[in-house]
Amino acid sequence: MDLRRISFFLVAVIFLMGCAATGPPAPVDVNLRIDQAGTVQKVPKEPSVRKSMEVKNDEMEFHNCRVHKDTVYMTISSIGGWGTNGDKLWNDLQLIRLKGYKNLVVYLNSPGGAIYDGLAITDELRLLKEDGVYVEMHGRGIIASAAVTVYLIGDKRIASRNTIFMLHPMSITKWGQFSESMDDIESQARMIKLWNNSYTKIVADNSRISQDKAREFISKDTWISADEAKQYGFVDELK
Repeated sequence: MDLRRISFFLVAVIFLMGCAATGPPAPVDVNLRIDQAGTVQKVPKEPSVRKSMEVKNDEMEFHNCRVHKDTVYMTISSIGGWGTNGDKLWNDLQLIRLKGYKNLVVYLNSPGGAIYDGLAITDELRLLKEDGVYVEMHGRGIIASAAVTVYLIGDKRIASRNTIFMLHPMSITKWGQFSESMDDIESQARMIKLWNNSYTKIVADNSRISQDKAREFISKDTWISADEAKQYGFVDELK
């Protein structure tokens, strides 16, 4: 057998093996539609999306709340910084309004935190009450500093018998090296006075003590037992 015949034989074998390996083409599903005029039209298939390709839309999800039946449950610990701040709480309270919930239960065990966040949260809860939502506070452990006004703003304030309350003077914490003028110091003093006025007014408006008595409380570290807090009108019910 000469070389030409051998080459032709090899090519033929390879071609036949390729045909056998490829096999017939895979079937293709085509959706057709015939209209009233008898025209055949190809109907495009709906795009298929796997579960792994879906993107969760958490636009209407709570950040720090749980819901059971018609009641929303929220936990507040440290206020500001790494804890609960006014921005995150505002998102949750907006959802409470939008979804039509009328009852909010707040578990509060907090050493306090940033005064501006505390006042912001207090105002947000007050506005929520004005929109018809009933706010029930449950105090445990410690309710101190910026957490006091948050607790007092509730419609009903419940505390366990071992809950401790604490009010103290406002202060400013600073880091680093810097210089300040007399005007800077006077400006900071005015800011602290504004904080004190807002804080003591909220305490007086939501308890049985006067604003002067509240100012006396924040003139030093003032620790109050749960029984004393009930006498002062901080607490409605002890458990």
